[in-house]
Formats: sequence, structure tokens, C-alpha cells
Amino acid sequence: MRTIGLRRRTGGVAVRRRSITFPRGRVTAQIAARHRDALPGQPWRALGKPRGTVHVPADAHVRLDVDRASDLHLCRALGPDDLQGLNLSGSGVVDDDLDAIRHLKGLEGLDLSDTAVSDAGLRHVAELQGLRALSLARNDVGDAGVALVAGLRRLEWLNLWGSAVTDASSGPLGSMHTLRGLEVSRTQLGDRALDALASLQGLRWLGLSGVPIAGRGLESLARLDSLRQLDLSLTDVGDDDVEHLLRLRSLARLDLWGTRVTPSVVRRLEARGCHVVA
Repeated sequence: MRTIGLRRRTGGVAVRRRSITFPRGRVTAQIAARHRDALPGQPWRALGKPRGTVHVPADAHVRLDVDRASDLHLCRALGPDDLQGLNLSGSGVVDDDLDAIRHLKGLEGLDLSDTAVSDAGLRHVAELQGLRALSLARNDVGDAGVALVAGLRRLEWLNLWGSAVTDASSGPLGSMHTLRGLEVSRTQLGDRALDALASLQGLRWLGLSGVPIAGRGLESLARLDSLRQLDLSLTDVGDDDVEHLLRLRSLARLDLWGTRVTPSVVRRLEARGCHVVA
């Protein structure tokens, strides 16, 4: 990446721009950009296919969307700070392919969901210390992989939905104190893991749909004073279990669909100002 001189937009506003040079050739990948201060849910603006030199505002973050593994060669030619986002979801990448991205130290968001990536591939991801958001949903990542990504000291959002993690990941997950959101639905995490997660005092969003938990684990979660959204759908929790959550004054949304919780307890939660989905 290099920063180039001032350009003028319509209206005479001068903006500084940077250039990113991609290899030329036929690809299906796409690039998108948005302001570096954009909130996580704000949209990206499509810029087209990454061919040759692309100019973007200096204050923009750039994301590369790759839908087939053969296009990952584009990353090898990039500078460490050229990309801030990389979407490889459903692209067919495997562990060895991730060697092509290990130098991208400016990456803040990486989506590896619906791929064949396993624990072995995460040794490359563990080198990306700038990551703030990482999705490993619906792939072959297990406890050894979680131990690797636990070393990402700036990570704020981790998605492990449908992965192979178990209670053996309790220690590594409990050490990730920068997390603000954690999705572990459809995994084999249980009460032991919830005890460990209770140490994550900055956690605001937690997804536990379909996990094998009971009341003791929810008693631990009641210590998460910053928790605002909690998904317990399709779990075996009942009234006595959820009673522990009445202590969470910050809880704004609770998903209890498919549980044993009765309407009387739902009403008590709603009286506290919590929106309950049941």
C-alpha cells in the first residue's frame, strides 16, 4: 500500500487516497470499502473486481470477498496493511491455503465459515494479531484450534457456531478477556465452559443455542454484569435455571424458544425490561 496525493471530489472537498495493487488476471473475487470508523453492522460499498491498481480514500477500510480458493493468490501480492477485511466463507479453502494470508497484519475481520479449515490451519491465523472479528462457524475447528486463537489479544468477536469445540476449550475461552461477542451455539460446550466464561466481564452477546447446559452454568453467567443479549434457545433449561438471570440488570434480550421455561417466569423477566423470545 502507498498513500498518494490529494484528489478532489464533487464540491471541491480534498481527500487523501491510497492505492492497492492487485495482480491482473481473471478472477471472481470482489472488493468493497467503508469508512474505518463504521459500526460493525454498517454496509460495505462494492468496488468491483480486484484487477490492477485500485484507489480508495485513505480513511477507508477495504475488504476482499473470495468465493473460490484459486483466487487466494491475490493476497500474496498485497502489502501487510492493504486489507482490513477478508471474507473466505464457502470458498473451499483448506488449511495450507491460509499460508497466503499470514502476512496480512492489518486484517481486522476474517470469515472462514463453511470451509474445510481445521485446527492445523489456525496456526496461520494465530499470526494475525490485529484481528478483532473471526468467524469459524460450521467447519472442522476443535479445541486445539481454540487454544491457538486464544492468543489473539485484540479479538472482540468470535463465532464458533457448529464447530467441534468441547468443554476442553474452557480455559482458553475464559482467558479471552477482550471478547465482546461469542457464538458457541451447536457445540459441545457445557456447564464447565460457562463457569470459565463468567470471567469475561466485557461480554455483551453470548449465543448458546442447542448446547448441553443446566442450571449450575446459568448461575455462573449471572455474574456477567455487561451481558445484554443471551441466546438459550433449544436448550434444556427450565424455570429454576433461568431464575439466576433475574439478577442481570443489563440483559436486554433473551431467547428461550424451545426450552422448558414457563410463561410465569417469562413475565417476570419482561417486567425487568428484558425482551424475551419464547
